[in-house]
Amino acid sequence: MLNIVIDWSKRVFSDPELSILMLTLFASLGFFWFFGDVLAPFVASVVLAYVLDGGVRTLRRYCFPRILAVVTVFLLCFSVFLAGLFWLFPLIWREISALVHALPSFAGDAQVWLGDLPQYYPDLISVEQVDQITDVIHSEVAKMGKFMVSSTVAMIPGALGVVTYMIIVPFMVFFLLKDGHQIFTWVSAYFPERRRLVRQVWLEVDEQMARYIRGKLIEIFLVSLVTSAYFIYWGLNYAILLGVIVGISTLIPYVGAVVVTIPVLILVLVQWGTGYQSLYLFLGYALIHLVDAQLLVPLLFSEALKLHPLAIFVAIMVFGGLWGFWGVFFAIPLATVVKAVLSAWADSSYHLDDVVVS
Repeated sequence: MLNIVIDWSKRVFSDPELSILMLTLFASLGFFWFFGDVLAPFVASVVLAYVLDGGVRTLRRYCFPRILAVVTVFLLCFSVFLAGLFWLFPLIWREISALVHALPSFAGDAQVWLGDLPQYYPDLISVEQVDQITDVIHSEVAKMGKFMVSSTVAMIPGALGVVTYMIIVPFMVFFLLKDGHQIFTWVSAYFPERRRLVRQVWLEVDEQMARYIRGKLIEIFLVSLVTSAYFIYWGLNYAILLGVIVGISTLIPYVGAVVVTIPVLILVLVQWGTGYQSLYLFLGYALIHLVDAQLLVPLLFSEALKLHPLAIFVAIMVFGGLWGFWGVFFAIPLATVVKAVLSAWADSSYHLDDVVVS
């Protein structure tokens, strides 16, 4: 068995280009493994640069000089960011504060509702069971309140880091947009001459990453906007907060939609109970998810959808476990990277077999 593995390794890695590709991948993984936290501002800058590069290319097609296109898109994005910072964020923060203060009243309403259950369903639930459930609810609400307060206090020391991000990231985004091609050329000059496979994988990764990031941010924005507007139309409390959470949940395919429905369901039942209004709201809410899954996602991620759902789940677990939020965010494009590497490997091994046979 060991001889078989050794023979296979010699046969495969006798191709210099394949060896260079493997070394590049392992070196990149090791670099991000050890310096991932330090490089978080850079990763965020790369994400934003990928998003804005589409706008720069569009302006370039209309004969804009590159520097003018970069400055125009950058200033437009920065204006949108400031609008969100000074308008949207305070609204979401107020809704979070209101939700925290309303938690005790939610627990009281739940206690009243549970207290009536033994009267209507004596064979299914007893008064003692209701008392136990009520104690658990009060305990969990207290823990949740303490957690939110402690999390808010813990955010204060991190405010300096947020300010640092707000200063460093815009500069990095601007220079990545302005000099991205020169930077790539400079980095590639340090690679060995025989780098056809590395270039092949990189071009596929670059294209997939750009499509995915722009598509994912468009999906988050549209789903958040439509869901928030729909909840506001029905008069649901915490509509903007819930809409944003629903939009962000699209980061995790399949699972996110199921998980985010739980808090939405709880808040709807707390506000309206099991009446017709709750039913109509959930029918529209289900329709939003259906349109997102069956129309918007195929339109934005036609290439990514060529991955099997099981491969997507595995990618989310593996890369999320390695790099947390950014691992989840990039799970699908990273899975396409693995697919591209395996394709390049298979193609290289096929040509190597031809050489050996001949």
